[in-house]
Amino acid sequence: MQSIIAEQALAYGVISGAGSGAFGGSRQGDRAERTSPSYPATVAGDTLRFNNALSVRTANENRPLNATGCWVVKLAGAAVNAGQLDAQRLASDLALVNAEMQTLKAQLGAVLGVEQTLQVLTTQRVLGTNYVNNTGRPIVVYGWGESEAVGASMALVVAEGYASTSAYSGSGAQLAVSGVVPAGATYRITAAGLKNSNKLISWKEYR
Repeated sequence: MQSIIAEQALAYGVISGAGSGAFGGSRQGDRAERTSPSYPATVAGDTLRFNNALSVRTANENRPLNATGCWVVKLAGAAVNAGQLDAQRLASDLALVNAEMQTLKAQLGAVLGVEQTLQVLTTQRVLGTNYVNNTGRPIVVYGWGESEAVGASMALVVAEGYASTSAYSGSGAQLAVSGVVPAGATYRITAAGLKNSNKLISWKEYR
């Protein structure tokens, strides 16, 4: 807040004592002596003073401070040829960034779930037949069937090892197998005792 100072001369006796706060400068009897025909005494007058600096902080400039700036991208650790563009350093940094991006792109190309979808392949797959994951990245295989005979079973074999098995001692049970198949690995689903002449209800692959 800016400073506000004012005072008003008053006749003696109007102010009875020192003020407080913004009126802390008010005093009785601190002005020049004076008299008048109606008041046969010569007494120093009172002063009513107002000064807001006695109650609040004041200054010549009290507007809020503002700060402005902008984001910058630092292309190099130090300036070379100040005032000129260091094309050689810029080209070197750009080549490094491009190499890193190519590496990242190659890594993403081998990650499960990137640009892959769940596909229904029931009519394109045959039980007991080996298939090869030639997608270049891992896939997930899902098989689902229903038991008809006692001792029905299913198995997902990946790289000639069991990845998932399912079996039931009665009929009418839902059997399922699933597992991840690494890039380049072989896989097959085997089954026995399923309904529909030992056929799967569904064969899906996330690939």
